[in-house]
Amino acid sequence: MKTVVIYKSNTGYTKEYALMLSESLHCDVIPLDRIKTLNLTDYDTIIFGGGVRASKITGIKSLIKRLPQDDSQNIILFAVGANGLSDHNTQELRAKNLVENNIDYPLFYMQGGFDPEKLNFALKIMLQGLAKSMKKKADKDPKSLSQEDKDFLAFFQDKHDEVSNDNTLPLISFVEGLERE
Repeated sequence: MKTVVIYKSNTGYTKEYALMLSESLHCDVIPLDRIKTLNLTDYDTIIFGGGVRASKITGIKSLIKRLPQDDSQNIILFAVGANGLSDHNTQELRAKNLVENNIDYPLFYMQGGFDPEKLNFALKIMLQGLAKSMKKKADKDPKSLSQEDKDFLAFFQDKHDEVSNDNTLPLISFVEGLERE
């Protein structure tokens, strides 16, 4: 079975996972912006990964436009975000990416990390504004913040990297299962 990993990475965490998957699955890896150089019909399995911004997987719409229209290929998605893995997070990703785009592919989530130095200016300003607003809200009424809000504030204070080969194992197992079929 011939497999390719395609990725869209803005901060490097998705690229790290794409390279890990490529190494583990012994397959090609290519950034989304070079997808025009590929004949996607040459692949039995296409794995696409993108970073998460506002519950949207970056690059997914570009990928969908380029996918072959036959249903003979296995299409697998992975999303990389700063948040930890949770059912709520996964359901929201499915709703905002699969349901809204009328697709039904397997979706895996992997925690990336956070590094303020890797953010573009607009995103830095947006996160700073959101954090400032939440802090003001908490100062007025400490009980007004949900646990998710508190986790958000704690998470975006310092640089951290949660990328791990262990996070790729569910996706790798899934692909290996397809190969055995």
